[in-house]
Amino acid sequence: MTQSQLGSLTHVLDLFNTHLCHRMNLPCGEKTCLKMTQFETLIKHFIENNRVRAEEGVFGNYAALEMNPMLSDMVSLMERTAAGEEGVPKFVLYSGHDVTVSPLLYALGIPETKWCPYATRVVFELWRGSAGSAHYIRVLYNGVNMTDRMKFCTGSTKDGMCPLESFADFIKNGVFKELGADNYQDACMKMP
Repeated sequence: MTQSQLGSLTHVLDLFNTHLCHRMNLPCGEKTCLKMTQFETLIKHFIENNRVRAEEGVFGNYAALEMNPMLSDMVSLMERTAAGEEGVPKFVLYSGHDVTVSPLLYALGIPETKWCPYATRVVFELWRGSAGSAHYIRVLYNGVNMTDRMKFCTGSTKDGMCPLESFADFIKNGVFKELGADNYQDACMKMP
């Protein structure tokens, strides 16, 4: 089998994951079937590849730019809700894949080098403070509060939540400043 027939490592891992999660036998070719040890080896390579990408920092920059339009949309909806605007949806569902979740986590400053489990979910919650005027976000990754690990919330979390303003400022300005740019277009042009 050639590399082009095999596809990317992500596609191969997807094949394994789908079969495992649905308790199906691993696929077979003409002469042999895939083995669990092969899956374990691929996972080790995937984790090592992601670790190296995280250390180099380049993937985080690409991830921040890739996720910025979606995160900007989230910020806009949250700010409109916080301002009391009528007609803003109370629930928004974005659907993606592991190749969406990983860059999303990196963009938030949560480098997850492991393979995202099947049916992974990232939940963004908007909360109103007890005084009523301040708004906060909380981000859960597969049910675990990750808010204090987000790079723009470090040191500013309160009761496991981060000020909405910190999130908004990071998405509108901080991402670009980290890349030495003033806006999305400039940041894209500066990427290698």
